[in-house]
Amino acid sequence: MDKKKANARKKPAILSESKEHSSELLDDESWSAGRATVAISDKSRMARHFVSHDLFTQGKKSIHKRRQITDARIIVNPGTTPNEVVLQVLEWILECVQDHTGRGKQRVPTPYIIWYTPGTIVPATLYEFRIKHPNLRNACGLYMCPGMVDPSLEMVRGEQAIRYVNELNQCFTYAILSAYAFDMKSGTAFFFFHDEVELQKAVALREATHKFLFLDPEKFKREGSPAYSIQELLSTSQTVTIYTVASERDNVVIKDFELLTDTLAAENNSESTTQKTLRLVIINNNKQVNIIKKVNAPTNNISP
Repeated sequence: MDKKKANARKKPAILSESKEHSSELLDDESWSAGRATVAISDKSRMARHFVSHDLFTQGKKSIHKRRQITDARIIVNPGTTPNEVVLQVLEWILECVQDHTGRGKQRVPTPYIIWYTPGTIVPATLYEFRIKHPNLRNACGLYMCPGMVDPSLEMVRGEQAIRYVNELNQCFTYAILSAYAFDMKSGTAFFFFHDEVELQKAVALREATHKFLFLDPEKFKREGSPAYSIQELLSTSQTVTIYTVASERDNVVIKDFELLTDTLAAENNSESTTQKTLRLVIINNNKQVNIIKKVNAPTNNISP
């Protein structure tokens, strides 16, 4: 194989290296800059797994046909973990287009993605990608929330932003979520700052077909201000997937997940509920744990 062909097969440099990208966009003294340096490898592994196994798929049969799916509305909560997911989605799109560029190859359309977020890291990531790859700008549609930007948390704050999110009359394809802490037994997500809770909850409870909650292993604890529950996520979606990475606490996490699903089954056994899917995905180097449970939950659709 000559050098030109070898170079063509190299992984494209999407932006900065993803492990450094979030930190480069942030104020060194901000809360978000500190969080960007925590569990870097875990964030990247979860994001890559999401892109490989869940992005634009609707069951096993469609996983090899997902390039036919060309549009999505995705809501993203503020945070460095969701930004890593966005980075990996953009990298996948870039790779798909490059793999199908050349004489005799059928052009792959750029997925038309509209991102919604009250954070400021994701918009910066989308802007940088759009500048470097203007031919892929269709993947970088963006709705930002109004309000005053908090440079420490890298998000807008205040009643205006909360009202805007709550009044979004949209049904999203995906919700990309994270939290400061998560109590698996009760299914409760926590955040470090009390005054971010209302906005984080508003984002998480927008209606979406599939919601993903990304949590590195150190986040399985009860700490901070409670924001929303797994039952609330299920009531505004069809499927909720909890992503994490293998650790020495796997047995505890799995046991608590089983207790959570048992509790949801007992609490929601009525005619007014609908069957939903709750997944736990634990990523390991050699294999993955993928536990799928059917649970009942009320359905709270947005007003037409």
